[in-house]
Amino acid sequence: MFIAVISRDVPGGKVGFWPVAEQRQYVRNSRYHQRGDPYWSDLSCDGAFFCRTLDVDILPACEKHGIRILQMDNARPHIVNNLDASIAEVMARHPTVQLLLQPPQSPDLNPLEEGIFKVLVDKVELKNPTTRHELHEAVLQSWEELSERKIRGCIQHQTRVRRQIVDCRGGHRHIHMARITCSWCRYLTSTPSTPVTVTLSLKCVIIVVILLVLYTIALIMFLELRHSNIYHTPSIHKHQKLDSIYPSLVSAASSYGSFQQNAGDDHGSSSTQRYHYGIVIDCGSSGSRVYVYQWPTHSGNPNELLYITQLRETSGEPVVKKITPGLSTFASNPSAASKYLHPLLSYAAKNIPEVKHSETLLYILATAGMRVLPASAQASILEELQTSIPKYFKFVVAKNNFEVITGKQEGVYGWIAVNYILNKFAHGIEDHPLVVVDVSSQTGSVTPHIRRRTVGVIDMGGGSMQIAFEVTKSVKFDFTKEDLAKDLMAEFNLGCRSFDLDHNYQLYVSTFLGFGANSARRRYEEMLLNDGTNSSQGFDKLSPVPDPCLPLGLLYTSATNTQQKTFFIGLGDYALCRRNLFPLLNVTVPCQKKPCSMNGIYQSDINFHNSEFYGFSEFWYSMEDVYRIGGHYNADIFDKISIKHCSTRWAKLEEWFLKKLYPKSDILRLKLQCFKAAWMSLVLHDGLKFPRTYRHFYSTQKIDGKDVQWTLGALIHRTRYLPLREIEQMSPHQKGHASNWNFNHSYHFYYEYLIGEIQRHLFAIVTIQ
Repeated sequence: MFIAVISRDVPGGKVGFWPVAEQRQYVRNSRYHQRGDPYWSDLSCDGAFFCRTLDVDILPACEKHGIRILQMDNARPHIVNNLDASIAEVMARHPTVQLLLQPPQSPDLNPLEEGIFKVLVDKVELKNPTTRHELHEAVLQSWEELSERKIRGCIQHQTRVRRQIVDCRGGHRHIHMARITCSWCRYLTSTPSTPVTVTLSLKCVIIVVILLVLYTIALIMFLELRHSNIYHTPSIHKHQKLDSIYPSLVSAASSYGSFQQNAGDDHGSSSTQRYHYGIVIDCGSSGSRVYVYQWPTHSGNPNELLYITQLRETSGEPVVKKITPGLSTFASNPSAASKYLHPLLSYAAKNIPEVKHSETLLYILATAGMRVLPASAQASILEELQTSIPKYFKFVVAKNNFEVITGKQEGVYGWIAVNYILNKFAHGIEDHPLVVVDVSSQTGSVTPHIRRRTVGVIDMGGGSMQIAFEVTKSVKFDFTKEDLAKDLMAEFNLGCRSFDLDHNYQLYVSTFLGFGANSARRRYEEMLLNDGTNSSQGFDKLSPVPDPCLPLGLLYTSATNTQQKTFFIGLGDYALCRRNLFPLLNVTVPCQKKPCSMNGIYQSDINFHNSEFYGFSEFWYSMEDVYRIGGHYNADIFDKISIKHCSTRWAKLEEWFLKKLYPKSDILRLKLQCFKAAWMSLVLHDGLKFPRTYRHFYSTQKIDGKDVQWTLGALIHRTRYLPLREIEQMSPHQKGHASNWNFNHSYHFYYEYLIGEIQRHLFAIVTIQ
């Protein structure tokens, strides 16, 4: 996938800027004025903002997806004027990505995107699908309608386009690009007024010939595979890979509206019969939420997981509803617990076809609030729910479907949800880094296994923080001395077969109570008050406690656990703030098993050279609400912005706030931003030991526009055995297909990989001798 940054002159001498959103491919060419919507609608920006966005958003996105070339349009109306030095400085900070200026026709060099799949998208559009199921059927039907002649014509057209590119002339406007050459254009040290005629050396000609031969082989493989059972197996699950195999098709189809099936429109229809439903109620400390999910009938392929998605209302909004207070408040009156949940269950029932109620799975899973109750109180509430709910609702209610889950389970479920949405549990090699994992086989031996690399998850809330990531190397424990460390490991299988190596995972999961942002602030304030030489300091506005973690000049009023008001005056010193916070990490506590992170807790080794982590909640708020740099994390940039923010006088920050320059922040967030930024950075680097040079950490609130909830992971894990029914019901002929699935699947994705490599090399930089 290539990222194109398209710029052009607009009235006022500013630059219109369209960066590419993650996992989307926007293409600009001579036929289509602009593919896709602008990232910021109708936004004009000056050159400084252009460079900052390039530095903070676009180049980190390139690094995240392993993109080595950033292509910019070199057409005359699109050239960024007077930014040569600034762009060179930005590129120097991202040495793994090279900037390549291309003629305006270069985006057309994608035979799949602008050829075959453009034809496919047009065919799908004519069928006007309105639901996910109709879209699936339209894609299959349109794909079968494509003739070999049409496909050959699309690819042959690209040969003519490539020839035109080779014959083109042009010049770089950026002197620092003098060292960069490409296989069809050579721009050396030319100036805008001195075009250079393209000359291809013998080496380049040989490379082009080899690539064309490979391309021909790939075409033959493509035509053969088109008639193989991989395209004809009646499986709705092969569309799960549309996001990775056919990015433009999914992007174009998304314009039709929501993919989700509207249950209320299809009651009793054949498409509804093929869908199954599950309900998960998250009973937290402050309230309970219901989430409704759906999935089509499993294909019977033992290598595939269920394709579970969140059910949506006719408005397109997800089926979610919250009530208060928390379930734990009924400890003294368990008989009222089922009535309390009635509004959530009725809401879910309304959105699920009535004919499916008797087979809809219901899970009621309680977390933090219920954990603190005595075991007897927990049992009473769960027993009441188990007895009363079946009287009013026909949902499937098994005894183990209602339980209080541990923090470790919640962490595992959250990790599963994130990686499921990122498509890390699927097979294939396209657009996904790989990793070698030590997996325990059926015989108990450890076997190296290659599969997609999963991502780690760090979630910092108000009261606690949790980290979960896959352990790729087997770890041995001394059961007599290291039992606490072993308890931090979780091994499970997401496949329906216990010996499924592709879906066998070992996680490290650890929860740090008191390390959430709000709890850390309370501990910090108590430390400042206890360290004061004057016992009365801090309890009077006239003698506030100096606090380097608050903006310069801010008089901040707080309340400790004694509800006594305390006063702090901001010093605005970010570096001193981090030093003052360091003791709260408790990194000097004796360690049961090395290495340890905080509180003497064992932390499994992290391969910082081949890993990726996502930070949620406070990691996102600290980077985005005030700084507006949410996404790719760069320690140097984050600290530089934090130093400037903390040292800015509060009067100026408040003035900017009143002018609505911080639209995502409230006043309390603005006051505590300096503290929370320092705490977030300190925990990440000094507590969890992430190197400051680590470039694969991303803060996020949503993934692919979807809220990530641990409830999805819980449903994926608890329904993992459901496909067994479809597998057993497969006919002998289908089982024969399934037995050959691994070969066909690998062959299919090898073709995908080969096509991708050919496209990548056609755009690659080749040094012409």
